[in-house]
Amino acid sequence: MSDRGGVAKNRICGDFFTQKWYFESKFGIFSPEPQNFLMLLSFEIENFRSFADPVEFSAIASREVQLGDRLPRFRDQRLLPIAAIFGGNGSGKSNLMFALKFARQMIVNGTEADEAIPRVSFKLNPNFAKLPSRFKFEFLAKSEQVYRYEFYVTNDVVAEESLKEIRPTTEKTIFRRTTNTGGAAAWAGEYFDNHARFSDEERQIARFVAMGTRENQLFLREAIDRNIKYLKPAYDWFASSLVILDPDSSLESLETILNRRDDLRRFASESLKNADTGIAELKGEEIPLETAPEIPTEMKEEIRRKLKKDGAGLLFRSSRGERFSIYRDEGEILVSRLFTHHFGEDGKPVRFEMDEESEGTRRLIDLLPVFYDLQNQDTNRVYVIDELDRSMHSYLSRSLLEGFLASCRETSRGQLLFTTHEQQLLDQSLLRRDEIWFINKSDDGSTYMEGLSDYEGVRNDTDIRKAYLQGRFSGVPHLRPRPSVNEEDELIEH
Repeated sequence: MSDRGGVAKNRICGDFFTQKWYFESKFGIFSPEPQNFLMLLSFEIENFRSFADPVEFSAIASREVQLGDRLPRFRDQRLLPIAAIFGGNGSGKSNLMFALKFARQMIVNGTEADEAIPRVSFKLNPNFAKLPSRFKFEFLAKSEQVYRYEFYVTNDVVAEESLKEIRPTTEKTIFRRTTNTGGAAAWAGEYFDNHARFSDEERQIARFVAMGTRENQLFLREAIDRNIKYLKPAYDWFASSLVILDPDSSLESLETILNRRDDLRRFASESLKNADTGIAELKGEEIPLETAPEIPTEMKEEIRRKLKKDGAGLLFRSSRGERFSIYRDEGEILVSRLFTHHFGEDGKPVRFEMDEESEGTRRLIDLLPVFYDLQNQDTNRVYVIDELDRSMHSYLSRSLLEGFLASCRETSRGQLLFTTHEQQLLDQSLLRRDEIWFINKSDDGSTYMEGLSDYEGVRNDTDIRKAYLQGRFSGVPHLRPRPSVNEEDELIEH
C-alpha cells in the first residue's frame, strides 16, 4: 500500500466465505484545520483512451452576470465553483475520469523501475499509438501561486515534462525536462540556475535528480522523494487538493470520525432526515479488531501486517454493502462501522445495518462528507465525481448541489466537477451556462467537449433541458430504431 497522498496505489482483494472483501487506504483529508491548497483553473487531455485531439476544460467564468455573486475571485478573474458534464453512455465521461486519475497516479504514486507506463492511446487510429499522450493542468496552489504543469508520456518514457509559474503579466519556466527515443534526458532549469534563492548545492541537487530520474518516471514525482522542497506546492496540489471519486467510491473518513466530530454527525443525520430516507440518525461504533466477528481470522492477520503505524487505515467493504474502517490509533487496531436508526411503531429507535439500507441511501451517505467539506469555507479541495446522481433521485442530487452553491462566495475555494445523466439538473436557476458542459463522440469515434456558453442564442430564459432533449446541444445519444422481431430474424439468417 502507498501512503503518498493518502490514496491506495494497489487494491488487495481476497475471497473469504464466498464474499469478496476489498481494502483501500484512507483518504484522511477531514482534519478540522484548513488546508492551504486551492482551485483548478483548467485541464487539457490529448491522445488518451477516447480522446484523440486536444480537449480542454476551463473553470474561468465567462462575462455573463447570472448568479455572479457566488463566483470565487482571484486576481482579476472570476472562477467557477462547479461544473456539470452531461453526456450519453459511451460518450467518454468515464474516460475523462480515467484521464484525470491516470495523471494523478503518475504524479502522486509514480512508476516502478522497468514498469511500463499504463497509458492507453486513442485506438481507432493506429497512428496515435506512436504518439505521446499529453496532460496539462493550470491550478491555483499554495500561497496563491498559479502553476501550469504539463507532461507527455508514451508506454515507455516520459517524453517531456515542464512546470511554469503563471504571473499576472509574465510566465516563468521553473523546469523543463525531455527524454529522447534513446532514453537520454535533457534538463532546462534556468530558474534553479539563475535565482538567488537557491544555493549552489541546491542547484546541483536539482540537476543531479533531473538527470538521474528514470525515463518512465516524472521528475516532479522524483523531486519530492529527493526532498526538493521548492516543488512541493505543485506536487501537494495533486496529492492533497485533487480528490477523484468513482461511482462506487466513498470517503472512508465518515466512519472513522463520526463519533469524534459532532458537527459532521449532525450534518449527516439532518441531511438524511431531509432526504426522506426514514433514517432518524446515523451512528458509528468502534470495537477492537480482535472482537470483530465479521472479519475472518486470516484477514485479521493480513490487517495487522498492513497497519504498522498510528494513523494508517484501510477501508473494508463486502459485496453485501457492509463497510468498515480499520485503523491504528494509539497502538490499537480499531474497527469502525456505520449503522442507522429508524423509529419503530413505539417511537423507539431500531438499529439497521448498512446493507439493509437502499443503494440510493448508501450512495447519499457516501457523498455527505464531500458536501459537508465543500460547504466549509476553509475547504480548498477540488472534488471530481463520476456519476454524481447514480442510484439517487434527481431531487436528492439537486438538494446536495443547492446546499453547496448556497455556501459559495467570492472568497470560497472549494470546487466540484461531476459527470451526470440527470437532465433535471439542466436548469439555469441552478447552474450558469458556463458551468454546463457536454461531452460526445465525433464521427471518427473520438470524444470532444464543449460548454453551453459556446452556443449562441441561449438566453437566461431558455429552457435548456428541453433544448437538450431536442438535440440542440451535443451530449445526447443518437439512438436508432430497434429492429422488429422479423427484422432481427432476417439479420440472424444472413
